[in-house]
Amino acid sequence: MKEVTGKSAKKVIQERILTEAKRLLRYTDLPVAEIVEKLSYDNDSYFIRFFV
Repeated sequence: MKEVTGKSAKKVIQERILTEAKRLLRYTDLPVAEIVEKLSYDNDSYFIRFFV
């Protein structure tokens, strides 16, 4: 992965999740708790730390 993208697999996945989180926050009326669940985070606090 790093050879192709210049990023680790973990970084690519984190960026993809962040992109999806932004999309859900911007274009849906879903509460944060539901977005957290959809993105398979264990709790809101961890998601918020990752997102900010």
